Amino acid sequence: MPKRQRLLLLGGLTVTMLLAVVLNGWLDRPALAQNVPPAQAPAAGRYQIAAFVLQKIDTPGAYILDTRTGEVFQIVGKNAPEPIGVIAKRPQTTDPAR
Repeated sequence: MPKRQRLLLLGGLTVTMLLAVVLNGWLDRPALAQNVPPAQAPAAGRYQIAAFVLQKIDTPGAYILDTRTGEVFQIVGKNAPEPIGVIAKRPQTTDPAR
């Protein structure tokens, strides 16, 4: 390759790289984010679960307490949850002895 062709090739590559750097700096502006409202987190600790296994028939189950409503459900095996009662909240007393 003659010396003149090498010089033109090197010059062309240099100009191309310089333009790429300059244009990249101008065109690479950060995107403007949209104001998206944050997703509401689920209520932490709303449900309490106590698991058990029926030993004679080797079937798992669980009691589920909804702490917001006081409802108690029982699940045994693959059956649907069955409501088994409601727990009433006790009023707090101001007596420090209790």
